[in-house]
Amino acid sequence: MSIRDGKQKHKSELTRLERQAEETLATLSRLQSSKTAGANVFPYLFGIAATLLLGGGMCLVMLYDVIAAMTVGILLGVLGIALCSVNYLIYQKMVSKKTAEVLPVIDRTEEKLANLLEKGNELLRAELI
Repeated sequence: MSIRDGKQKHKSELTRLERQAEETLATLSRLQSSKTAGANVFPYLFGIAATLLLGGGMCLVMLYDVIAAMTVGILLGVLGIALCSVNYLIYQKMVSKKTAEVLPVIDRTEEKLANLLEKGNELLRAELI
């Protein structure tokens, strides 16, 4: 017997529970993706800035024969490489912080989904008895 069966005693209640479960599942999906959504923007911008520093340093070294320009270029290049290396660590820190914020909400939403599914299962079992 499926939920689409028109002869069920609790069809309207099962349909309501199914709709609530689908909405809760969609909310869970949004919460899961929110853990990394905000953290994705900053590393891209930070990586672009670090790469521009690295490129600027390379330009200074290659274009000018003056020792001061070469020294500044090398320092900019090393700084750019260091910032590129740190970028992933910053990303991981941001994701872990957001995950810690969202995890209690995810747990409550999963519990709500489990309760909805349990209610639906009880109604279906009552039909079989």
